Amino acid sequence: MPKMIRCPHHDDSTASLAIYENGQYCYGCGYTEQGPQDYVETSPILSTEEIQKEYDRIQVLPTSLIRGLYLKSDADAYYVLWPEDGQPPYYKARSWSSEEGPRYKAPRGAHARSFWARKMGAKSLIVVEGEINALSLNTILDPSESYDIMSPGPATNFFNKKSNELLTLAESYDKLYIVVDDDLAGLRAAVKLHMRIPNSIVKFMKPDINDVLVQYGDRARQHIKTNLDL
Repeated sequence: MPKMIRCPHHDDSTASLAIYENGQYCYGCGYTEQGPQDYVETSPILSTEEIQKEYDRIQVLPTSLIRGLYLKSDADAYYVLWPEDGQPPYYKARSWSSEEGPRYKAPRGAHARSFWARKMGAKSLIVVEGEINALSLNTILDPSESYDIMSPGPATNFFNKKSNELLTLAESYDKLYIVVDDDLAGLRAAVKLHMRIPNSIVKFMKPDINDVLVQYGDRARQHIKTNLDL
């Protein structure tokens, strides 16, 4: 039997994250991670005020070039900050130690929400796996290109808790691109979501978008536009 704990990736009150010997799976938000596991839940549930205080602390941290992106960091982790858009603050932390539980930890007690990079008057939406890929794509594409970019999190969220949100969004755009990693999780997500949104345009990326940013440098934009047919 797996060890069941509260999931740090969403507001979880029912201990829905299963820790198996070879991976994790959250039955609430769909978070998935593969590999040997020894993660024990230690992070406390934070109040809205405590989350805001930590968000404010992260905002004034030094910015470093990490994985091709300028991100806030300290001695413990680097951080992805959700844009201030009138909603409660939200962020994820990636520990420098690859052995410390889940890759990206959200503040426990916060309501999990999708990551957005919006452009004024955008007529197309590109949905990608993971916030790092969303930030990378926003960095690669020219600011004048009219694409909204959104990430609901890992691939499992595409057809799990976020699928209804994507269905609603599909009606607001002329084109909806679904960009997933070229692996089993990405394939499952793309097939299931495409069945619900038949007019969506599915694209598989290998390497993923962040790796393209790091590896291709100045050629990343042309590589992305060619592979995604933008």
